[in-house]
Amino acid sequence: MIEERSYFWMGYVILAIVIFIPIILVMQKTSQGNSFNEQLISNDLALLGDMAMGVNGDVEIIYNMNNNLDDFYSIGFSEDCEINVAYKDTSILSSSRSTCGDNLNLEKTPLDFFEYSSIIIEKKGNKFLVSEKI
Repeated sequence: MIEERSYFWMGYVILAIVIFIPIILVMQKTSQGNSFNEQLISNDLALLGDMAMGVNGDVEIIYNMNNNLDDFYSIGFSEDCEINVAYKDTSILSSSRSTCGDNLNLEKTPLDFFEYSSIIIEKKGNKFLVSEKI
């Protein structure tokens, strides 16, 4: 009976660690206010993507991120028009996500998840390109 209790207590400790560490990380992220900025940037990019896809002619939009060494956001743009934005060393799994309307008649070029200073969203003919400004 005594041996079984020690196994239960080890299980309780492991369960507490598995539950409380992610909760503490989420509380820290929420207290810094970066979630709001992540969602704001992803919504901006989704709106710009919708606008670029809906224009009849060719269009080029440059979105400046104002990233610096201390404070930066990572951005990814997938082929199915899903935008991921994450603050600093945050994983893509906990990033803010937005989607823009998908135009199936356009060829899309995705953008890898990375820190960019400026993003170019352009539509030329039947191609929709998302790239970084060089």
